[in-house]
Amino acid sequence: MEALRPRTGVAIISPWARRRIIEVLAGELSYRQLAEGLGVTVAAVHKYLTGKSTPRDAVVLRAIELAGELGLSEVGDIILEDLAGELEALLKLLTDKDLASASSVSRLSGIVGRAKLALAAGLSTAHRS
Repeated sequence: MEALRPRTGVAIISPWARRRIIEVLAGELSYRQLAEGLGVTVAAVHKYLTGKSTPRDAVVLRAIELAGELGLSEVGDIILEDLAGELEALLKLLTDKDLASASSVSRLSGIVGRAKLALAAGLSTAHRS
């Protein structure tokens, strides 16, 4: 029987957001420091930044942890914006194809809307600091 692993949710982060996370970290660290922090090679970091490769889930998780250690809240904002956009697109698709009940769509739309408001409030607070 397969051992149960805690879910981290990073699998739903888009390739675009994964690359942006690495870019933010690369703005704070040298390629060598970033590679060591992520547990990858310097060549892998270069491939992530040039779009030739996309970081695996485990690398993204380490990147999020590293961003937390460095206090880079921008990484959280990138992830939240990415997820909100993807959820909006999925809601539109399901609604257009009439594949979801109005109550389910309304509930998820409300959650996305509140998340976007919270994100916007957090961004405006961060910009005032």
